[in-house]
Amino acid sequence: MLLNVFLFSGLETFWQSAFAWFFRPYLNTYGHLWTLTPTELRPLSYPTWHTTIYSAKVRFLCQCKRGWTSMKGRVAFWFRVRQEGDQVLHEVIFKLFGQQCKVCNDSESSNESPFLTPLWYHEEIENAISSLASQVALTLYDANPEDCPSINRFRFSQSTSSSAVHHDTARCQVLIIPIIFDLP
Repeated sequence: MLLNVFLFSGLETFWQSAFAWFFRPYLNTYGHLWTLTPTELRPLSYPTWHTTIYSAKVRFLCQCKRGWTSMKGRVAFWFRVRQEGDQVLHEVIFKLFGQQCKVCNDSESSNESPFLTPLWYHEEIENAISSLASQVALTLYDANPEDCPSINRFRFSQSTSSSAVHHDTARCQVLIIPIIFDLP
């Protein structure tokens, strides 16, 4: 369900635009065309993929008209280069992790209720894709870490006690089913 909401809500446009911008240097410099595809599941051939995780402030809106902010929005990226026939493919797949509405889901049924798609702020999408591009540069292009400032960027955030209020761990997809994704 998350994937369908993502694809038809216009969110994909922002992710694809940021991706095209930050991955353009790989095309211009090396002739490598990278692709970005949303997924619901971790890649099956997991050992051949590299993984990076990004966390950010996100917003959720439920059909019951309730909305809330989470300071713990998370996206997982898996990236690889592979040979298919005569072609070399440069691929990134990603998963946006959701949360469940506290009003619509009581604690007993929370594991069976659908997860809502997070709404990412534009600047956080850019930061996530920039971080991904830096990880790709470090992992596959032997880049100098000093040339990848997004890896080491310092985030100003609210205190732990304040941000904890905005994260409902009982209804967080990453915390409910992390074993499926083997996230760090």
